[in-house]
Amino acid sequence: MTMESKKVVVAQKIFCEPEDRYYYSFPQDQIDELEAHGIMPLMLASNEEDSAPVVAMPLCIAGKGFDNKQGDLGISQYIVESLIALGLRPVFLSWNMWADQLEYWKPAGIILPGGQYWVRPQYILAPTDMSPKLNFTRFDANIGVLEYAIKNSLPTLGLCAGMQLAAVYFGGKYNSVKVAVPDSTIVHKLPHGTAEHEIKIAKDSELFTILGTESGVVNSRHLITVDLSKTDAFNISATAPDGIIEAIELKKPFASFVGLYQWHAEEDKDGKIFARFAKAII
Repeated sequence: MTMESKKVVVAQKIFCEPEDRYYYSFPQDQIDELEAHGIMPLMLASNEEDSAPVVAMPLCIAGKGFDNKQGDLGISQYIVESLIALGLRPVFLSWNMWADQLEYWKPAGIILPGGQYWVRPQYILAPTDMSPKLNFTRFDANIGVLEYAIKNSLPTLGLCAGMQLAAVYFGGKYNSVKVAVPDSTIVHKLPHGTAEHEIKIAKDSELFTILGTESGVVNSRHLITVDLSKTDAFNISATAPDGIIEAIELKKPFASFVGLYQWHAEEDKDGKIFARFAKAII
């Protein structure tokens, strides 16, 4: 692309309810209009000059999942500000021009963030009759970004839906928490706000090396889990008390660090997981 076909777009901070948190956000109609005219948006957290190693991530629907009324795309403050504090530069990928953006930025690391999106039915455990009108653009973009990370051996962090995406890419399947553990009393998602529950960590896992403990308490905001019964690609590194998979590790990782966690590790107060990710890049 020529210089004339790129445009820097700086994020706005959009607060969401009911929790006092915000997203680094971009109006979807603005991004769509640029791309419709063949202009590649270079989406940044700020317009300050920055020579730090780049970490690229596909955008989420900001704040309200499928019910987002504002049409905003974005990334949680906790991801963005954790990266900046660790000396890394976050950049954001659209769902249509992600491949061109990756080629432009040539990132040193990848984050597959959480959030909701429609997934292709062949990746779901139970037979599913899905409308042909559903939009799989975000799912396909995230798969493409994961494949870029694999091809280029880039340190990768998969958070919540990002962990699930990596799991199904390597042979797992999506499943409902209610189907997987119908009698569970563990709350994995509250109607509003964030649930918490304990996890048990495998002592022979890299996660144990990072956190230095065999147990912990994590945040939880998911109704979907993964089924790994048909793949031998992973070791399970953490589980909830009801057996729901909370962290996985590739037996043959494609990079020096591939961290895949069901919870939102960007909100962990100790910051150890993000620090390990940064160490693999810097």
